[in-house]
Amino acid sequence: MPVLLLLIALAAIFVWSVRRLLFRISISDIPGPESESFLLGNLRQLICCCKAGEADIRLQAQYGDIVRIKAPFGEDRLLVSDPLALRHIIHCSGYTYRKQAERIELSRMISGRGLLWADGDVHKRQKRVMRPAFSPAQSKAYLPIFLSIAGQLSNKWRELVSREEGDGTAQIDVNQWLSRATMDVIGEAAFDYQFQLLHDDSAPLVKSYFNMLCDALGSPSKLGIFVQSISQYLPTRLLNFLSDNVPAQRLERLRQNARDVNKVSQGLIEEKYEALKAGKGRRDVMSLLVRANESHTASARLNEEEMLAQMRTMMFAGHETTATTLSWCLYELARDPMRTQRDLRAEIRGVEMRLAAQGRSEFESGDYEKMPLLAAFIKEILRFHTTVLHIYRQPIKDDVLPLSKPVTTTSGKVLHALPIPQGQKLMLSLALYHRNPDIFGKDVHSFRPGRWPDGSIDESVNSGGAFGNQLLAFSGGVRSCIGWRFAMLELQAILVELVSTFEFEIPAGVKITRKQVIVMVPLVEGKESEGAQMPMMVKLADKSPG
Repeated sequence: MPVLLLLIALAAIFVWSVRRLLFRISISDIPGPESESFLLGNLRQLICCCKAGEADIRLQAQYGDIVRIKAPFGEDRLLVSDPLALRHIIHCSGYTYRKQAERIELSRMISGRGLLWADGDVHKRQKRVMRPAFSPAQSKAYLPIFLSIAGQLSNKWRELVSREEGDGTAQIDVNQWLSRATMDVIGEAAFDYQFQLLHDDSAPLVKSYFNMLCDALGSPSKLGIFVQSISQYLPTRLLNFLSDNVPAQRLERLRQNARDVNKVSQGLIEEKYEALKAGKGRRDVMSLLVRANESHTASARLNEEEMLAQMRTMMFAGHETTATTLSWCLYELARDPMRTQRDLRAEIRGVEMRLAAQGRSEFESGDYEKMPLLAAFIKEILRFHTTVLHIYRQPIKDDVLPLSKPVTTTSGKVLHALPIPQGQKLMLSLALYHRNPDIFGKDVHSFRPGRWPDGSIDESVNSGGAFGNQLLAFSGGVRSCIGWRFAMLELQAILVELVSTFEFEIPAGVKITRKQVIVMVPLVEGKESEGAQMPMMVKLADKSPG
């Protein structure tokens, strides 16, 4: 193994050196920090920062919205948070800026050759087949499922609270329960299948997904960072072979997850095709996907591997990001129970009274749209607790990035646009973009939902994001999250149910920190090795109006 790593390192140095000589455009004059080491550059401090996003914030404060950072062997990369540059890359030039080789391989390991992995023409084809299942009307049709699962989660927490004596307050790891709930949502809405994770601790997918990202990606070693970074220089087939066969515990965690999910998925896909042939197709995502797949010409269809990958993609992306976002919602409510939590609950009570007066007992999608405090709170969560901090891209041809603010190079030259060469590696910081004071106000490092209705936001800015002109929480352009409407409605339904039913406080002595493992997960300080968790003191809320 050491000999293999040495050979890989030598080959990487040679390939990098040749590429550097051939580049006609250089970014070496862009200001940035000194390299921490020749073999790691600055990557360790960015990836392994004890609190997710803090390293980005420090670099931006010192160098601005375009920062040159170092990768292994002195390779120059860019940390980008300039609004115009991000809009150009994400919204205007989506297929010109492709995913990086090592990130493509990571996507394959986590979700297979599906929508998160695909690029270019393959991505276009897959998204075209999947789009009907995530239309606005279809996303709204899943609301009864969201409400049902939210109700089941609420009942589970009621049971836990009822067991407590005294003031009827129970300490609950809300992150674990929210992860189960959102996976159950995916089971019913995407596959018309009941995973029953809320009710069955022994369900296979409970163990398969629980803390998967922390186990596989959390706190990587220096060697791990180095190997992942230089893997870009390996041929794709060799990289696939090594990922699938190298005896490494972290890789085995991802491989076992793939086996578990594929075992469930294979049977479900066969059932959907049989139901379609019998004229009994349902309206879940997979049934719609099977129907859409059958209607296309042979060259536009998804093959069996891609169908399995779409299921893995929906299970991973469809539950992990929503569960994490909901955890941060409850965290911020618990931090400010006398104002934010109280006011949001009062708004919910007002809507509940209106529904009762109309003879209705359940929310409809339009009811959430008429709740300004809920809308402002969720937008601020998506801004302040950006679930995916970084997007990794590189152009397939020489390009020029437009800039909101000029960059002064180390030689004193002022650049109003930045030429970048083909293949230049870019680390797009969505977390930093969401902390831009010119867009979101001077107090960007504070959580304040009131900034959205009080005029603090620069509404002239249009990021090109899928949700909201200023936000990039669901990315944008051709690679925007296809299920963002689904996720938003699910988020609203579960949050309203929980805030209506319970009050939340942070346990005494518990400090929550943030860790980046593709998504930004919550950890307890001093218990980071235990993985993602969000302990919360939970008790029944007063149901009286106001």
